[in-house]
Amino acid sequence: MRTLISTAVVLTLCVQVGYAQAPNESKVNNKPAEVVSAEVGGSSNFVVSPNPSKGIIELSGITETTLVEVLDKNGDVVASATGSNKIDLSSIPDGPYFVRKASDEGAVTKRIVLIK
Repeated sequence: MRTLISTAVVLTLCVQVGYAQAPNESKVNNKPAEVVSAEVGGSSNFVVSPNPSKGIIELSGITETTLVEVLDKNGDVVASATGSNKIDLSSIPDGPYFVRKASDEGAVTKRIVLIK
């Protein structure tokens, strides 16, 4: 049995590990790249600011049922909130993180950098 993976899923995974495009799409551009913001699926009104951040991030496009998760470079959830337009990340180390918004409309992932 063969499993099909959509381009959006592959792109999401590539963004989470730091590749600018899907693997094997181009041997020339298959190097790690700095992705400042990536949006896959969902609504385009999801904004994470400031970026880079010193610890507290503000979120727009959030409803009271929206789940927001902050993931580290390994894909582990380091913070989460439901229906909140602010998340305090001051207790986690500096570095790149991914902010994923999941709602009935779909999912959107953005990349942020913590610099304290």
